[in-house]
Amino acid sequence: MNKPQPSEFQGMNTTDRGAPRLTYFSKIMIQILDPEIYYDQGLNNDDLEMILCVHGYRQNGNVFKSKLGGFRKSLKKYAEFVFFDAPHTICHQDNSEVSEADTPEQYGWWFSEEDRTFMSKKPSDTCIGFEESLARVEDLCEKEGPFDGLLGFSQGAAFVGLLCQLQEMKCKFLFSLTLTHVCIISTF
Repeated sequence: MNKPQPSEFQGMNTTDRGAPRLTYFSKIMIQILDPEIYYDQGLNNDDLEMILCVHGYRQNGNVFKSKLGGFRKSLKKYAEFVFFDAPHTICHQDNSEVSEADTPEQYGWWFSEEDRTFMSKKPSDTCIGFEESLARVEDLCEKEGPFDGLLGFSQGAAFVGLLCQLQEMKCKFLFSLTLTHVCIISTF
């Protein structure tokens, strides 16, 4: 792959050499995705990027954290990942083979059905609990922020997209996010 030319970055936040200004987290993500595209800008790696991690429906922060173990390990010199739980508890599905003691707590960011369930493939105007989830993020940002990036999976990825849109629109929910990174994984 050919290295992009400086003219391709016009209008972007760039260095005086014309390369995009990237943080360590961005550089590592680029190295993972395409090792040929890498710009050394001499950034101080003592400054860890703060990444807020938003789990999927029927997950929790600890489950998401464990699923990202190898990814987190590869980026531990560059980023600190903050995991937390959505505010809405999901009722366990009836499954006689799995006891509730063996199943971790499951949470969701909002419900798309009046019976407090979520169906990603069914269009719905219902978003029960969405405001509570926004309030949870606001509270976390106030206590542990600001965050440099967001990483979301499934329903959490959709929620991340909505958070970015709300921040861009400067809606009543304002988060202390200084976003330079957004990673959306398996959204709908």
